[in-house]
Amino acid sequence: MLLARKSYPRQAQRLGQQGVVTVQAQFAADGELLGCEVAASSGFRALDEAAVELVRIAAAQLRASGAPGSRAQVRIPIAYELNGRGT
Repeated sequence: MLLARKSYPRQAQRLGQQGVVTVQAQFAADGELLGCEVAASSGFRALDEAAVELVRIAAAQLRASGAPGSRAQVRIPIAYELNGRGT
């Protein structure tokens, strides 16, 4: 689900910025996103912001289509690479 929604920030792409952002997200049992923040920065603000927004969008879609589960906290590494693998 994340890969389908992921896009490379244009400014970061133009500047050759690459990196891995680790996003920490907390979910309620009903799938509601309780919190979402950068746990480990890529070193580039544009990439960090794009990764947090990506998780927020995916969480909203997942909640709308999913059944209740259990409360969870996850760390999600999101790679932004200009060689095509992480875009």
